[in-house]
Amino acid sequence: MSARVINNSRMATKIKAILFDLDGTLIDTIEDIAAAFSAAIAKDGLEPATVEETKLVVGRGLVNALKGLLEIRNHPVSEERFTELFHVLYTYYEEHPVVYSKPFDGMIELVSGLQDTYQLGVISNKDHELTLRIVSELMGDVPWSVIRGMNDEYPRKPDVGAFTPFVKKMDLGLEEMLLIGDSEVDYQSARGANMDVILVSWGFRPREALVALEGACVVDSVEELKEAIYAL
Repeated sequence: MSARVINNSRMATKIKAILFDLDGTLIDTIEDIAAAFSAAIAKDGLEPATVEETKLVVGRGLVNALKGLLEIRNHPVSEERFTELFHVLYTYYEEHPVVYSKPFDGMIELVSGLQDTYQLGVISNKDHELTLRIVSELMGDVPWSVIRGMNDEYPRKPDVGAFTPFVKKMDLGLEEMLLIGDSEVDYQSARGANMDVILVSWGFRPREALVALEGACVVDSVEELKEAIYAL
């Protein structure tokens, strides 16, 4: 576990809710996302997307991820063609969201153990309906207080407005919430909202990229994550 910088102004604040990022934190979705990318770019005769490429571009929504993948492949397209490719991607993913996806080992047990102490939520930059479906199918037994993906009502992470539905539904301040994620997007989200954040190294970003973030608390196992949560 890497060192963490404590915000002294918040030391007396009790954490009452924990928000989990979805992809790369709660659930390993990377193979299903890569398959959807592959279905889209195959329309332009490109080779299938690799897991490594997919990890590099996810985190800011599927639109930005597809743009990133096309940049990696050095394959510029018109706006009209991009819309067509994204339609293929989204349709495929909507039809095949949980072929390979599964919760990371130990996460169901961890979350189940937290439910009597904290309000629990899922926050994702994935489309809201897809987020609901994936969580429902793979972790539907958890009594989530709020599950939110991306839609036109609220901005995506790292905009602080992404937390608005959690503040409203949980009736808590942001300083009473903890965010758990796996990327610089989650780190930036929490810092912008003055929230505590814990980053997990088993997700879609290299560990060295996470520990390079100033003051980041990075954990390498579910047991370390549990210890870090209860240490707050």
